Amino acid sequence: MPDKTFLQKLRNTLLQPVTALAAGVLATIIIILCTSAHPGTVIAKFFAGPFSSTYYFGCMLNTAGLLLLSAMGADLAIQSGSMNLGGEGQVYAGGFLAAMLLYALNKAGIPGPVALLLAAAAVCLVTGGLTLVSHLLSITRNVTVLLSSFLISQALIPVIDGAIAGPARDTTGNLLATPFIPVSMRFSQIMKPSLFNTSFFIVVVLFAVYALFLGKTRTGRQLIITGTAGQFARYTGMPTVSIQGWSLFASGALHGLTGFFAVTGAYYTCHNGFYSGMGWNALTVALIAARKPVFLAPSALLLAYLFTASNKATLSGTLNFDLPGILQGIILFFITAQIISTRRRNI
Repeated sequence: MPDKTFLQKLRNTLLQPVTALAAGVLATIIIILCTSAHPGTVIAKFFAGPFSSTYYFGCMLNTAGLLLLSAMGADLAIQSGSMNLGGEGQVYAGGFLAAMLLYALNKAGIPGPVALLLAAAAVCLVTGGLTLVSHLLSITRNVTVLLSSFLISQALIPVIDGAIAGPARDTTGNLLATPFIPVSMRFSQIMKPSLFNTSFFIVVVLFAVYALFLGKTRTGRQLIITGTAGQFARYTGMPTVSIQGWSLFASGALHGLTGFFAVTGAYYTCHNGFYSGMGWNALTVALIAARKPVFLAPSALLLAYLFTASNKATLSGTLNFDLPGILQGIILFFITAQIISTRRRNI
């Protein structure tokens, strides 16, 4: 018989992610029941949508991979006791830098694999630097990372929009986008014509490394202690300032890599607004996981499934409103309610 204490801990651990996702699914069913003339048929088509074709199934896996990578960035900041709200701008900056650097490196005759590594490193340095600025503002000017990361991101987005609409725009087409990157610098597609590509497996490896780092290394444990008991960590001599600094740098770098993989694996160009929703959806995944890294993968997959089903239903005319936005709002509402309830019980 399993120990009662173990079962209690397991229940408490699973309560937040399961409740939040169940609330989203239940809300979807209720909305369909209230708005559709044939709710049974619509519900069946909605939940079977991601498996209805290779295209939608591949798109679901691609979305899950990008969500997981960006969610690791959001979760890393949360684990250190901060909140990185600049995910949208960091993803956008990563994609824009990837497109421009790969285009330039191809012009310079740099081989594809080498160009990809150089561009990925540059993206990590720049987007990681953006969050490092927030950390420096926090320790020198007492500006919260939550606020400064959001403001820097919101200031960066229109700058990139202007660059794409102006000097960086591809003049050979009508799309507001940068020039397409060469074929030699693209990740191979799987399940064509879906967006699923080989970068997904790199994300899986990165996730395994991330989970092992937090769970099995001394530095990972220090990071978690810094985020959950900052005063204790300082009194015991842990370098809390440097831990928060490099964790925020890595958070921005992971967001930037998300944009890098989106451009090199799915879109092959940085088009205006491709980042939309990625940062906030990743934050939703991290909040669902509730500081449990192992839950990031299933949370990302389930959210990608719901978003893909919603998009298919909307495109097919089954639904005529923004269900993904409603789903995200409901999930975040339940997560927030549970966090507030937990804090009240602990007072």
